[in-house]
Amino acid sequence: MLRSSWLVLSSLLIAALLATVVCSRPGETRIGVILPLTGDMAKYGKTISAAADLAVDEINKKQATSGLKFKLVFEDDQLNPTTGASAARKLIDVDKVSAIIGSYASSVTLAVAPIAESSHVVLLSPGSSSPKITEAGDYVFRNCVSDVYEGSEMAKFAYDKAKLRTCAILYVNNEFGVGLRDVFRKKFEELGGKVVANESYEQGSTDYRTQLAKTGIAKPEAIYLVGYQEMATIFRQAKQLGIKSQWLATTMLNDQSLVDKIPSGAADGAIFASWQYSPDNPDTLVQGFVARFRARAGMDPDVFAANTYDAVYLLGEAAAKGSSREALRAGLAKIVGFQGVTGETSFDKNGDVQKPIVFRTITAGKIVNYAGN
Repeated sequence: MLRSSWLVLSSLLIAALLATVVCSRPGETRIGVILPLTGDMAKYGKTISAAADLAVDEINKKQATSGLKFKLVFEDDQLNPTTGASAARKLIDVDKVSAIIGSYASSVTLAVAPIAESSHVVLLSPGSSSPKITEAGDYVFRNCVSDVYEGSEMAKFAYDKAKLRTCAILYVNNEFGVGLRDVFRKKFEELGGKVVANESYEQGSTDYRTQLAKTGIAKPEAIYLVGYQEMATIFRQAKQLGIKSQWLATTMLNDQSLVDKIPSGAADGAIFASWQYSPDNPDTLVQGFVARFRARAGMDPDVFAANTYDAVYLLGEAAAKGSSREALRAGLAKIVGFQGVTGETSFDKNGDVQKPIVFRTITAGKIVNYAGN
């Protein structure tokens, strides 16, 4: 009996020792990635994970002689704040990550931020645009544009360039949708425009006819649409209802695979604010990334893949001066003028970036640059 107990105890001690060795390999810096691998937004999780893997492989090859090596640990947030918070706890407490890339959704990032902040773990989001993230903490960064900037630029475009005076807002009821609704409405009304209808829908909905009908009754010159992949269904149902208003949208429409799902003609003429990145950009840095991503994933990289790719490289840049949690935070804060596939990145005192907004439109089912840029 004693011998049996000793064998069990010995096995447990050996397992614990091996686990310790695995978690503390010299030179290995663990980076957590929180993203939607399942659920309605799994399409983005696929491109984000492929981009992160590509960047880490490239960085590790370049740094083969330095002894510094990145290792990614992926966690599925299912686009759910509670799930995302649990994922962060696991990454920090169990996997001992030095930084976290994520999340794609503002609501998840805001749930993870206090956990990362209290643990002094950098949280770098490539896709969360809510204005609230600006004040989320000293360890919270993002290399995507805040809704404060995008929403304001869209409102100025609508009023000054498109000469629109009435607008309705149709938005997904979460941090992303509400944030852009508030910013756009405030700026559009400050300029002299009038928001004649505000209609929200719950994430995961499939029927938007009620909201569209209410919007149509208000007879707006334009409808500002804030959503995700469901925008394809909204455009289809709006066409069925005979809505003729000018469509305005966000950078989420800068996705040709999404536009391909929209019935012919239903979204033609829609104008949307877009982050600077485009897979058609002839810049050699961009085209090199696009070619390598296509070879790896069999598809074009969307804007979130590009931002994630840059996010990994930004951590690589920061890690050059130290890979501890505190060193990564200090290194990121000092980055100025980093040249990536999404343009130039510098962080302000709040961990936000300022990048140009461009306008694009849909013509004959294809995304093209808006002539008035």
